This record gives sequence, C-alpha cells and structure tokens, in this order.
Amino acid sequence: MLAQSLARRIHRHNVWHHNYQQYLSRTTTASYASQRHVGKHRAKSGRIESPEREVRGQAASLPPAPKYAPAPQIDEREQQIIEAKKLLGEHDEIILYKSTGHGSLMVWSLLGGTTFSTMAFNTAAGIMTGGPFSIWLQVPTLGGCALALGMGFTMYMTTTRTIQDVRLVCTPDKQYKLRFDTKWRAYFWEPKRFEVALNRIATDRAIRDIDTAMYTVDIKDRFEWTEFEDKQSSAFRLDRTLRSFKEGLMNGWSLLKRDVGRMFVRHGMMIVRIDDKNWKMDMWHATMLDKGVPLAQLVKEDKDIKNSLAGIIRRSFGS
Repeated sequence: MLAQSLARRIHRHNVWHHNYQQYLSRTTTASYASQRHVGKHRAKSGRIESPEREVRGQAASLPPAPKYAPAPQIDEREQQIIEAKKLLGEHDEIILYKSTGHGSLMVWSLLGGTTFSTMAFNTAAGIMTGGPFSIWLQVPTLGGCALALGMGFTMYMTTTRTIQDVRLVCTPDKQYKLRFDTKWRAYFWEPKRFEVALNRIATDRAIRDIDTAMYTVDIKDRFEWTEFEDKQSSAFRLDRTLRSFKEGLMNGWSLLKRDVGRMFVRHGMMIVRIDDKNWKMDMWHATMLDKGVPLAQLVKEDKDIKNSLAGIIRRSFGS
C-alpha cells in the first residue's frame, strides 16, 4: 500500500510540473509578443525609448555619405578672371595673337574682285543695251551677273574687318579686357583699336579645330614676345608684308587656292563676334601664344554664329 501511495504522489508531481512548465512557456511567449507590438506602435508614433535608439534611427534615415566631396562650381566669368590673372602676373598686358602679313591676300582679292566685278558689269550693260541675248537667256544671265558681282564684292572685302593683334590687358580699375587692333576698311589704313570685356567675345569654332599652319610662342616667353612686338617699327611690318607678297608670287597656284578659301571665310579664317559684330581672324601662319590655348580659355565658343543664312552672308561680306 505504501508503495502504491508513493507512486501516485510521484505521478501527480510529474503532471503538476509538466503543466507548470507549459504555463510558463505560454506566459513568456505572450509577454514577448506584447513587447513587440508595443515597440512597433511606438516606432510608428515616433516615440523612442532611449537616446541610443534615437541616434540609430536618425542615422538610418540619412542618405549614404558620398565617396568624395564634389568640387565647387566656378562661374565662367570667375574662371576667365582667374586665367587672366595667371597669364598677366604683375604685368599690364601681354600679346596673345599676331596675324601674318596679308600682302598676297590683298593682291589676289583686288585682282579677283576687279575681274568678277568688271565681267558682271560689262555683261549686264550688254544686256541692257540690247546685246546678242535672247529673252530666254537674259534672266539667267542677269542672275549670273548678280552672283559674279557679289563674289567680286566679297573678294574686295577680304582684308577689311580683320583682326591684326589681340592682347590681354589690365585696366587701371583692375578690369581684365582684350585689346583688338583691327583693319576696319583697307589693309594699308591705320588700325582701329578698342578694348572689350571678356564676356562680350565669342568665336564660331574652337581654335584647336582649325587645321592650319601657325607659329607658336612658349608661354614662359610671353613677356619677351610682347616687348619684341612693341619694339617693331612700321618698316619691319612693311617688310613682313612684302615677304608675304613675294611668297604668294613664288607659290602662285597653291597659295591662290588657299587665299580664295580665305576670301570666302572657309580655310583658316575664324569669325570672332565682338559686341554683336563679326570680325575675321586669320589663322594661317599666325603667331599665337602656347598654340592658342590661353586665348581659347579667355573667350567662349558659340557655333550659332554661322548656323543661319544671314550669318553666312554677313561672314562672306565681312560684316
């Protein structure tokens, strides 16, 4: 009997212990689920329990840090001033561009312009006076005369509105400008000089895209080159023009083709817009500082100068 009673007590104890363990397990699971529900509710409502969790939440909401800081953007005008300061240093002016002598170009333009203009005028006069032209040939012939007259006038205007000299100068009020010496009318007239702010100048193409033979001066010799050009007399410039003319006579056919291309602003001629007016810069055998890189850094490129019929006509007539 004692053994049976002891066995029943052990069985009841085991059953009670098993039920108690199940009760503890259910209580722990419910408490954990309740804590998760409260945590989610607090996260949605913006309530953070501790500063550490608040810092972690703010860090998670921030965008990822960049691998490197972007370089500050510099305005185009400020960049031009920076380049001008580096080029000038303590000096007041330096030369950036010097054109070659236009002796042969001037002669060919006068000959070509005279030939085409005379031919057009004589033909038109013959038609007007009842020459040997039928009515069906008069209209196209007059059109050809107008075209020939336009070509002759374009050749006449080749050496007008051309840039002879470009210099970077610092004015007394500490403004950086480009000084232009230009041939306003005829090549043998005195040049017209004016100064223009850097942001009021544009070119129709990049200097590096012009495939012509040009001379270059090293950038470290820019001050010596400026002094050398300042000391040159008018006799030296005349001699340079005569040498250019002699070269044109000795290499007549090849240079004639080159000069015809320059007459119609195709080969080696760059259009520079200065205050909404177009000027021609001859790049053939021109002398430039450091292959034209400093000048390209100081002026902007605007290809729209030549993208219209009106622009082509203005460039052809040098206006």
